[in-house]
Amino acid sequence: MRDRILTLLDNHPNLPAFPDILVRLDEELKSKSTSNSRLAAIIETEPALAGRILTIARSAQYGSKSIGTMSDAITRLGINEINKLSYCLIMSRLFHEDMPIDMKEFWQHSMTVAHFTRQLCRHTSVSVHCKETAYYGGLMHDLGILIFAYLIPSEYKKMIDSLPDQNENFLSIESKRFGINHTELGAEFMKKWWDLDEGVVHAAQYHHKPFEAPKESREVAALVHIADHICSLRGVSNPLSEVSVPFNESAWHSLGLSLELAEQIFEDVTVSFDSANEMLNS
Repeated sequence: MRDRILTLLDNHPNLPAFPDILVRLDEELKSKSTSNSRLAAIIETEPALAGRILTIARSAQYGSKSIGTMSDAITRLGINEINKLSYCLIMSRLFHEDMPIDMKEFWQHSMTVAHFTRQLCRHTSVSVHCKETAYYGGLMHDLGILIFAYLIPSEYKKMIDSLPDQNENFLSIESKRFGINHTELGAEFMKKWWDLDEGVVHAAQYHHKPFEAPKESREVAALVHIADHICSLRGVSNPLSEVSVPFNESAWHSLGLSLELAEQIFEDVTVSFDSANEMLNS
């Protein structure tokens, strides 16, 4: 089954390419001559995206009802925040055709994990690059679930339907049934089809086993591992989390997080969930 899935991954004609608008935004952000007006012009080529960003920018979360234009929104929220919003809003529109999973629940979890990594980073000393990478890694950590559901929808649905009767976690069940699990499949998809930062790929590949990640990506993997697990514990889980994957407490300690902060950190899930819902409902 593994070989069949990887062959489908290599040859499937309709797997989505990395969204062109995100490519253009990333290129513009790397440009030394970037400006708010140039970023606004790129975003405004997608009217639906531009409208949703303006709605969010004017919301209570940002307290910016006076925003009139996309350039105003970029000035108010900042370039990096606008890029994160664009990623969330564009990604949540992918893979919607006849999927055997609850797509709203999937993206609620993924976006909440992404936002929650940012909350976690406030309590750590990780680098700015690690914080940024963890956000995008959190957003895409379960992408392999969507790839499974897209490539082999009927077989994957049978596995999902069987989960309530299983005593093993779904990562093990995927591996036994298909010869590959969603962490590996998601990473393989990103390597082959999307040109993403290696840390984002590692976050997806190792978010259940952060200490197996290459050394340079362990902090990112640990952040996503913690965020994923805590969000699931607080009831914001992906559609397959009936039987959860074990939590590695060493990830918590490796980032210098203390038990005294635990309750405050848990409360941050609510803030992250509200942010995710606002995006999905904008």
